Amino acid sequence: MQPLQGDEELRPVMLAATAGGRNTWLVGDEREVIAVDAVADPDTVLDAVDGRRVVPVVCTTDPRDNSAVLHLGERTGAPVWTRPEVGQEFTVGAVTLQAVGAPGGHPGVLLYSPTLGCAFTGDAPLGDGLGLPAETVAYSG
Repeated sequence: MQPLQGDEELRPVMLAATAGGRNTWLVGDEREVIAVDAVADPDTVLDAVDGRRVVPVVCTTDPRDNSAVLHLGERTGAPVWTRPEVGQEFTVGAVTLQAVGAPGGHPGVLLYSPTLGCAFTGDAPLGDGLGLPAETVAYSG
């Protein structure tokens, strides 16, 4: 897998754009991963997970229209967070993703990682910026 940036031991990666242009991301290390916006086919996700433990599956926006998220949770035994609360944190290895409010009154959240210097933005509108440090890289859902 190709890291997005930073420490080579951290392995965030975009799996694929799915129908409707939604992206699935994995963030983790050699033992565990967090699946972010896991709307891709669960078999595709599990191939990329490559035997690591999924802890948990987290969505930036409630994915009621996509059953792949719930199927991935069922197949891995990982908890599925379809509506994380602002302030909630998810940790894998040395990386923590913090749920922060999305800009513009969007009903979802951003998942911000100060360690990686990035935010997973889902389908939040970013016209007015992220409301995070200026150097934060945005990875859309």
